[in-house]
Amino acid sequence: VCADIDYATGAAYCSPRNPPGQQVGAQCYDSFSPDDCESTLCFANTMECSEACVGAQDCDNDSGRPLCATYLTGSGSPLNLCVTECYSRDYCRPDQTCGIASVASTNQVTGVCNSVRQDGGVILQDAGQPCMSDAECASELCVQSPPFGRACSVVCEHSGQCPPTLQNCAPYDYLETGFASSIYVCM
Repeated sequence: VCADIDYATGAAYCSPRNPPGQQVGAQCYDSFSPDDCESTLCFANTMECSEACVGAQDCDNDSGRPLCATYLTGSGSPLNLCVTECYSRDYCRPDQTCGIASVASTNQVTGVCNSVRQDGGVILQDAGQPCMSDAECASELCVQSPPFGRACSVVCEHSGQCPPTLQNCAPYDYLETGFASSIYVCM
């Protein structure tokens, strides 16, 4: 399985499977401990077992919504990992929110189930909470929210899924290096 990741370069190396571990897409609890996952990779953004991929066909998870998403490493190198797609937080576990990620091999973005908790127990800001940057938000999406300034948003299908401070589910033009597309988020 290709899950031994060099986060500086984005390179994935093959490593033996851990048979007692959980399948790709299953919840894991510590990205620094490979024992939770058969692939030996617990992805910190989602707190799900993951592995490297080229496309969705490489990802098989129990959710029925496997997705191969592109993340940037600390050095800016692209890294494709299997995650669970969502269209609102209704599609995610209670300890997750529906954030945003780039779909591997396309110029589109989609919703992905992101963990609201980082390694070490740090809780990220939930939808509707004030923020200054995407990194503060569990959804990785900090939007302009008049008259409140900036607030963490979340991917949505309709306005009933939005918090009181961000009452409208509306198209959002997402621009990131190499990616530019629109997705519905709470505004």
